[in-house]
Parts: sequence; structure tokens; C-alpha cells
Amino acid sequence: MLKKGVIPDAITYSSLIRGLCEEKRLSDACELFEKMLQLGLHPDEFTYTILIDGHCKEGDVEKALSLHDEMIKKRVLPDVVTYSVLIDGLSKSARTKEAQRLLFKLYYEDPIPDNIKYEALMRCCRKAEFKSVVALLKGFSMKGLMNEADKVYQSMLDRDWKLDGSVYGVLIHGHCRGGNILKALNFHKKMLQCGFPPNSTSTISLVRGSY
Repeated sequence: MLKKGVIPDAITYSSLIRGLCEEKRLSDACELFEKMLQLGLHPDEFTYTILIDGHCKEGDVEKALSLHDEMIKKRVLPDVVTYSVLIDGLSKSARTKEAQRLLFKLYYEDPIPDNIKYEALMRCCRKAEFKSVVALLKGFSMKGLMNEADKVYQSMLDRDWKLDGSVYGVLIHGHCRGGNILKALNFHKKMLQCGFPPNSTSTISLVRGSY
């Protein structure tokens, strides 16, 4: 292409970078990325995510985080795949606290993307960090994102986590606020079946939601 005077565009470079990463030639991919920048081409979130994923797989999480910061500064917004790759890389590097901070930033500050990879996200919340998961449920509830809250609840059940009354209280309150009284009553029933007495907050939420 270059010999014929044809200058590759950003899409061409991104495809080449992806191919190099798939061949585990990360250093070559990085060189091509630098050349892309030197030519004044602007990589998109797809290109950045490919390199972030490559560095995470190589165990170089610092470089992956650096690329994440770089794309933010250049106003290239990370998508759900970018976050999932980073969170997965951090958790596999035993840096769960940083993974959780990134997770909560995603949910409390940024828009919630569709088709989020809950497997990668829930791995960051160990049983010993139960309060963090409850805080996540509260965050969803406050935003009215009860479908997401229900998915986290189901993920907790799938992992045989021992839930307490606070989890059901958050779900009851959230569904009542969203006008889904039947769903709230269903969680109230489950709470009683698990032996947790209803607290004043969940009771008031149910009463208000019924009128």
C-alpha cells in the first residue's frame, strides 16, 4: 500500500493491530500503534481495547491502565468490553480492590452499558466483601436500574452466597420505587421464607407501593 502511495487509514491499522495481538505479537502491535499516532490517525475505543486486552493477557496491567487513562484524556470513551477486560485483568492479577473501584466508577458515575459481562464483574466481589455487593445493589436501586439489580442478585444465588435481610430490603425498596409491586411482594415472600423478619423500611415501601 505504502509503495503505491496509498496511506492506510485508522480502520486498516486497527485490523493489523488486532491481527498482531491475536498472533501474540504485542510488541509489534504497540509499534504499529505508535506509528498510527505519528501519522495523525485517531484510534477508536476498539483499537485501545485490543491493546488493553493484549497487555492484560501478558500480565502488564499497569500498561493496560495507562492506555485506559490515555483514551479518557483523548475523549475516546471506553465501552463495556473495555471495562470488562480491565476488571478481569485486575482481578486475575489479585488486584481486586482496584477492580472494585473501577467497577463502582462504572456503575455510579458512567452510563450503564447493555449486555454487561457480569461474570467478569462479579469475580471482583469475594464472599468476604459482601458489603460491597450490597452497596452495588443500592447503587442500582438509586438509579432505578432494577433489571441490573436482579441480575446481581441472581449471580449471588448462583454462587451460593449466604444472603441477609439487607439484600432483600434493597430489592423490595427498589422495585416499589419503580412501581413493580408484584416483584417487590415476591422478594418480600422470599425474605420471609429465608427466615428474615421484615424491617420498617421494606414494610413502609410495600405499603406506599400498594397505593
